Amino acid sequence: MSFRLLVTQAQVEDRIGKLTVQRLFDESNGGEAEIGVVEALIRDGSSKVLGALGPVYDVDLIDPLQQAEVVRLTLDVCQAYAAQRYPEFMRGIDGFALMKQAQGDLKLLREGMSNLGIKEPPEPAANQGVKISSGDPDQPDKFTRRFSDNWGNF
Repeated sequence: MSFRLLVTQAQVEDRIGKLTVQRLFDESNGGEAEIGVVEALIRDGSSKVLGALGPVYDVDLIDPLQQAEVVRLTLDVCQAYAAQRYPEFMRGIDGFALMKQAQGDLKLLREGMSNLGIKEPPEPAANQGVKISSGDPDQPDKFTRRFSDNWGNF
């Protein structure tokens, strides 16, 4: 299976601005953004988001057409990367602060403090709905003896 990009160039242009994307990624000075360079930015942003969500979500079920939160986070990361790499063109945007915010949002998702905003798979995350039990449920006051249970007559 090939790597999936979570956003499109058009979405990046809508977020950052078409003219700004053209200025940032026109490496041949041809007047248009180089598709491969924009795709590299999108691949980096998608990789960061999928890498963060992978431990708790089945990334094969993540569908940016269905999960707006995935798109928002990926665009945040792409915008942060662009601002970090080209601060002279992205004045007024602190790429490091935006990345910190995006990482915080991804952390909230991983910890189950937020979700993708849907009820279908891949929700719930793998870290949700755990049942914890220990010991013998028929005799809850009975505990398995451990090495540290007998320290002598103190």
